[in-house]
Amino acid sequence: MDKNKQIGTRLSLILYDLIIFLLIDALLFLIYRGAGSLSIRGALIQSIIALCVIFGIRISGKIYRQIWRYGGIQCYIRLLIADAIACMLYVAAQMMLPIERITFAKLLAFCCMNTLSALSIRMIYRFAYKCGSQDTRIGMILRWILKVFALG
Repeated sequence: MDKNKQIGTRLSLILYDLIIFLLIDALLFLIYRGAGSLSIRGALIQSIIALCVIFGIRISGKIYRQIWRYGGIQCYIRLLIADAIACMLYVAAQMMLPIERITFAKLLAFCCMNTLSALSIRMIYRFAYKCGSQDTRIGMILRWILKVFALG
């Protein structure tokens, strides 16, 4: 794979993870008004901290250097470990920084939903790559998914 295609693939992976992050962020910090509700300013600060911690750890853990279709259990475990470290750092930031706080349950739900969603899109892509064929209706749908979300 040439260098430009690798960079494009990495940016695509980051973009998909960022979209997931923003959807979960909006759901838990802005839309859901349960225990630990935040002001708009507090939600923005929480979002920035979470974004920096999660993507900083994923980038330093080389999560975005993986090619999804060749990914195996090692890639998924690496993502789980990176996100677990990010969650612990996020908890530490909550305790140390003078910011508007969220409940631990909401913080844990945010981290877990983010990890689960990131793993899910990787597994769906891998399944579509392995099982997509033109012979069946499901195979054609899987091939369409690969074309729409074409990655490395």
